[in-house]
Amino acid sequence: MTPQKATIPTRLSIPILLLSAGAGVAAASLPLKPGTYVLAGQSCRDPALAGVFTYDGKAFSSAHAAGCRSLVRSHSEGVYHVWTACSALGDGSPAKETSALTTYAIRSPTEVEVRQDQEASGSIFRWCGPPQAQKGGQDRQPSSRANGPQ
Repeated sequence: MTPQKATIPTRLSIPILLLSAGAGVAAASLPLKPGTYVLAGQSCRDPALAGVFTYDGKAFSSAHAAGCRSLVRSHSEGVYHVWTACSALGDGSPAKETSALTTYAIRSPTEVEVRQDQEASGSIFRWCGPPQAQKGGQDRQPSSRANGPQ
């Protein structure tokens, strides 16, 4: 008599596999202070939008992307690989969802190096306080793909 192996029925194993492959931890687990971050060397008072991003304690957003959600895919020794998906333009109007995987090397709760596309080094950003009002009344947020999630 041949011993039988216990198996998970196929219709159950595929969703379980998909759930485990897509698992992530909320970006709220990042040891980063919520607020506006500007490219090191820029003034907090009037930075270029391409050198600004916002972390609200849950997700990253930009001047060109809102309605965002972020998940930590992996982390080790202060380096976090974060997946962010956004479903609106910076002004809040609906848009086709975009997503990006960005690396955040957290130097302190108020300073972070941001890397895209497996870059060996990235751009340093520093905390400037709660989201600041932009011209036109919108919050200051990050803009370019090279400087943070879209």
